[in-house]
Formats: sequence, C-alpha cells, structure tokens
Amino acid sequence: MQDETSLQSAGNILIVDDTPENLQLLFQLLKERGYKVRPVSCSTLALDVARKARPDLILLDINMPELDGFELCRLFKADPALKEIPVIFISAMSDSLDKVKAFGVGGVDYITKPFQTDEVEARVKTHVTLYQQQRVERELLENTLNGSFKLLTEILFATDPQSFARTRRLRELTKIVVEKLSLGNLWEYELSAMLSAIGFVTIPPAVINRAQQGLGLSPFENTLFESVPLMGSRLLANIPRLEAVSLNILYQNKNFDGSGFPDDDICGENIPKVSRIMKILGDFIKMEERKIPASSIFASMCRTTDLYDTSLVEMIAPCLGVRDLAKSQGPFYKYMVVTIDQLMENDILSTNILTSNGVLFINEGTIVTSFLLLKLQNYAELMDVSTSIKVRRARSA
Repeated sequence: MQDETSLQSAGNILIVDDTPENLQLLFQLLKERGYKVRPVSCSTLALDVARKARPDLILLDINMPELDGFELCRLFKADPALKEIPVIFISAMSDSLDKVKAFGVGGVDYITKPFQTDEVEARVKTHVTLYQQQRVERELLENTLNGSFKLLTEILFATDPQSFARTRRLRELTKIVVEKLSLGNLWEYELSAMLSAIGFVTIPPAVINRAQQGLGLSPFENTLFESVPLMGSRLLANIPRLEAVSLNILYQNKNFDGSGFPDDDICGENIPKVSRIMKILGDFIKMEERKIPASSIFASMCRTTDLYDTSLVEMIAPCLGVRDLAKSQGPFYKYMVVTIDQLMENDILSTNILTSNGVLFINEGTIVTSFLLLKLQNYAELMDVSTSIKVRRARSA
C-alpha cells in the first residue's frame, strides 16, 4: 500500500525517444523512483498521448525522425492545455548552440547522453516538484477567485439584471473567440468579460432604471455611466492577481484611435488586447440586440478604424460565423430626420432632444423603446418638444 501511494504522488512523466535502449533505461530508472512513466517512441504520437493524460514533465529527445525535439516542443508550447508542462531535452549533443536553441523553444533543462543516474533523478525531481507546487497554487487561486467572482456577479445580477445578461453573453462570445484563435490565458479573458459591468453596482438602481427606459439623464448621471469602467476597475484593483483584469475593464470602451474613456494618451495596440476584443464584442452584442445581421455589424466595424482594431475584427468575425466580410454591402444603418410620429422602436437618437426653453429632455444615443415612444407622443405638446428628430436607423427596418 505504501509503494502504491508513493507511486501516485511522485508524478507522471512522458518520455519521447526513438531509441528503444534509451526509453527502457529511463523508464526503469524513473519507475523505480515511484513515477508513473509513459514511454513513446514516435514523435508524431506524443501530442495525442500528452493530451489524453497530461504529464507533470516531458523528457524529450532532440534527434528523431519525422519531428525533431525542437519542433515537437514548439507544438507542446503552442497548445494551451500543454504549454505549462516543463520539458527537459535529452540528447547526445553537447554543443552550446543546441542548448541555447532548446531553451529558446521553451525547454526548462537539458540532459546530455550518456545519462548519469543521479543527475537524471535530481533534475526530474526538481522540475516535477516545482510544477506540482505551481499547479496547486494555481488551483487554490482559481478556487478563491471563483468564489469572489460568483459573489460579485450575484451582486451585479441583483443590481442590474440587464447588464448581467449582457456580460453573460459577452463571456460566451469571448470564450468562443479565445478558443478558436488559440489566444491562451482563457481565464483572464473570461473573468474580464464577466466582470466588465461590475461598476454598475456603484450606480443607484433608480438611475439605471431610467436609463434602460430611455428617460433623460442629467449631465452628472451621464458622467456616472461613462465612469462605470473606472468604478469596476477600482473595485478589482486591490484583489491579488486581478491587476490585469482591472486594467482590461478600465479600457473596455476605449476607441482604437485613443478617443473615449478613459481620457488619456493610450491608443492603438497600446490598449490591452483583452480590452480591444471586449470593445468589439461588447458593441457587437448591443447591435445584435437591435436585430442587425452579424455580417453587417462586422463589415461596418472593419470600416470604422477610429473605433476598432480592424485586424482583430477580421479575426473575430469568422469565429462567430461570418466568413466573407467583402459580401456585406454598405453600412448597416442610415441617418434620417423624422417626426415624432415617424419614430420607430430601436431607432437611435443622433442628437439631444430639448424643450423649447433649452432643457434637456432625452439624451443623444438613447435607443427608442415602446415606452419612450409613448412618452414622446404624450409629452410632445405639453413640453413643447421639437418635432424634427435626427435618428440612426438599421437599414433592415
């Protein structure tokens, strides 16, 4: 029973070497020290073997037919599920350039043939122990953060169900994009997406309700809404390991040309990549809610270089099923001047609506709802509101 316990706790090792004698030697040596060892003589099969049961360490020969050790290591490091696993190269070559190349492709150590038993044992033990400790710390951190994340999202749901629903959609789309583009670090992308609206917990519910109903907001209330990313960023800034997430949330509405919130000099590719993706997907969701076709949304984004990183737009569109942006003709909206009676649901106001004495009645950018239509019709004469209104309307309407 004691031997079985030590064998389970020592760690799992994958050995990739096309020489049967070397495989047998390493297999026997490590098995006797309590490791679970899987020997593989074919380099092209090594990836599949590692994916089926992730090892704690990979011992990798350099000189192999088909794929050499350097190329195979690059493939391991390109796989999000395998890239953190330490790789020790084993080779008869002792040239310093080979060692430099081994470290350059992601190896953590290098053992020269013929093997010295004590050296192999010491190096394997060091890297397996380090990897297992890092994995335990990562799991502890993720469990702690998942608990905090769940609490924060429950607070957001209680405060603003609509924003909560949008962030869930944002998280779903973000996960699809990150996985299909193999961006890595999915955890940071997902958490940034799901906590993107957490700043709304700082805004009074009555103000949120008025905004959602299309009612006019005061300049101060508009400033509150603009600063939601800042409030969210501040809420997360002091949580350990969430510094990057905090920064992603701060810049989620920043335009690619540097305009917009926050008002600073950051622009272009200096805006965090997660934030640039959140900007694209967040705006996509808002347009999607207005029944605008996805192809039209992405085609328009590709032409709006001041707002979006168009290179990312072109990468994201196929992930969400839009294959040929060139076939999407023209902008997906049109600008018009209409009367109150001609207003339609989902129109977007292109200018503020003022009363005759200059009092702000409804803000520019407000989406017209059925409630707002009724309000405008009922209040038009009473408030002496202008009857000519500039709007932006989806072409499909």
